[in-house]
Amino acid sequence: MEELDTIIKSIRDNLSGDSQKDIKYLQGCIELYRDHPLHREISRACSQLLYKLLPEESRQHFADMFSQAFEKFRADLEGARKCTAAQDFEGARKFLEPHLQEAEHSALFQPDSEVEFRSFAEPMERVLYQQFCQPKKTVQQAPFPFHLLYLTLGELELAQNRMKAAQKALEKGLKWDPVSAPVRACYLAVLKAGEDWESFGRVNRESFRMAFRPADLALCYQNEGTRLLQGEDWQGARYAFLLSLNYGETKAVKAQLETIAQHLGKDLAPASREELTAFAAKEGIPLGPNMEILRLAAGGAQACHQAGREQEAEYYLDVIRPFLAEKDIEELKKKLGY
Repeated sequence: MEELDTIIKSIRDNLSGDSQKDIKYLQGCIELYRDHPLHREISRACSQLLYKLLPEESRQHFADMFSQAFEKFRADLEGARKCTAAQDFEGARKFLEPHLQEAEHSALFQPDSEVEFRSFAEPMERVLYQQFCQPKKTVQQAPFPFHLLYLTLGELELAQNRMKAAQKALEKGLKWDPVSAPVRACYLAVLKAGEDWESFGRVNRESFRMAFRPADLALCYQNEGTRLLQGEDWQGARYAFLLSLNYGETKAVKAQLETIAQHLGKDLAPASREELTAFAAKEGIPLGPNMEILRLAAGGAQACHQAGREQEAEYYLDVIRPFLAEKDIEELKKKLGY
């Protein structure tokens, strides 16, 4: 924005080079522009300049304070979960309330005309958000996992059978991390409990698009099977549960398949590839992982390898490995320049 650039340039041009004077000057600028329409952008820019002017011991002090705050955040979420499990719902809310106030009202994390904040759990989530959501603003990582805060709140509301409140909390969690599989799974559990099967199917199809871990993909198929059972589509549900077994076996899925077999009342031949392909096309779901995700992970591995960041490259390869045979992984690495 031209006006913002002009203001920031003016502030920079008036820096004297004397750290003590400039710190007071920048603090004054933050106050001066407090009521300006672009006050958030200006305050953020001044804060960044202030940090650079601080002596090393002051920077370390800030780092230590943040580390302690982060540990308290994690500990309070765990405390809230334990209280919820013990049905001490008031105690759980006491753990969460200060962090909810910070997430919703702290000027440090509020979006402005140029920046939006997200709390991705890992790098692949950010890659998928950039690719599938195409944000128009610069995306910055929030310093706290606020999506987990709202997941914990959603679980608390669900435990109290407060479905609308749970849904609202989880929707806030998905704003902080639109790619979070745990938040989306809990959101689906709320829709299931409320028997909103139309929304359940729509959200689950979105989950298929974003799933990049085998367990998450397995859950997508299980949810599809659950939805189809509600409409008494026994054969369709069977196909969905069979597909979930490709990405992880559970006793619950095997029990569902046994129940379906008893209902269909006949010896069932193994499902053919053609049957499963036709089923997936009919329901509008993928047969296996989203290939765009694997392509993006391969691109991440290649870029990191070329830059000599081998640990990061391995991270992206680990996204791909569960879905490909080892010989195919080795062939892919050759194509990527390893």
